[in-house]
Amino acid sequence: MEQQPALCLDFDGVLHTYRGWKGEDVFNRPLPGALKFCRKMEKRGVKLYALSVRPAVKVQAWLDRYGFPVEAVDTKPQAGLYVDDNGFRFRGDWQEVERAIGASPWWEKSLHICRAQLPIWIRCDRLRKGFDEDFSIRLHAKKWKDRLRGGKADNRSPEDFPKNKLRAGTRKEMEEHGLDLDRAMEVAMDHLTENLQYYERGQE
Repeated sequence: MEQQPALCLDFDGVLHTYRGWKGEDVFNRPLPGALKFCRKMEKRGVKLYALSVRPAVKVQAWLDRYGFPVEAVDTKPQAGLYVDDNGFRFRGDWQEVERAIGASPWWEKSLHICRAQLPIWIRCDRLRKGFDEDFSIRLHAKKWKDRLRGGKADNRSPEDFPKNKLRAGTRKEMEEHGLDLDRAMEVAMDHLTENLQYYERGQE
């Protein structure tokens, strides 16, 4: 018998609108689109779990209140995919893990990124302009300080790299990994030191 596909969703920041821990009894409304997505998955025969550090019984009561076809759990279940607001996809590179330490979840305001899902800042002219201004300031800073020691770009400065390539790489790291601008720029510098066409080739 074929096993039912399963999807495990983090509760806070994925299903539930979250602005930081305020106690296990403090709940907000569902995130926009979350209920619609879960019902769509249910129709496709996908088993859905909501994983949380909160008591499962309290999470289940919230899920039932809003009509989510999701089972609350407090231990990691077996699933084909795990979705987290502050997760990291491990690809066998421990240096990449080290560089990602300190990354902010998408809902946490950082620099000019709004408290909406990260892709929105790409489509928002005002926020994009804010990124451009901050990027320019970092690029021409008199003193550049390495924050992530051990990378390939240690002892190099942003001005050592082609501006358009560094700008594209910094943006990509911010969007995909939730890094702040300084960390994203430094990760991009590491990748560009290894290969100037790193981001043009669509590598992750």
